[in-house]
Amino acid sequence: MSQKQRADYILEYAQRELSLASFDIQPIISSTLTFITKCQPTTMTHFMNVLQQLIEMKPITPITENDFAIFFATIPRLSLS
Repeated sequence: MSQKQRADYILEYAQRELSLASFDIQPIISSTLTFITKCQPTTMTHFMNVLQQLIEMKPITPITENDFAIFFATIPRLSLS
């Protein structure tokens, strides 16, 4: 199966499945279909894991000392008196 045939098959399958799940009426559908047909499966899987972490407000990169400095610079100082 050529890359073009694979992309066409995946696109048809994705359109059918998303339609059955009523996702075809969502505004993100065209971007989703482009993403599915243009990316490699491992790239898509990795990106979806990153997206899930972002939705859950979890860091996706290692936390550094600079991150702590930025955090502590943005919180109000507590008075101990």
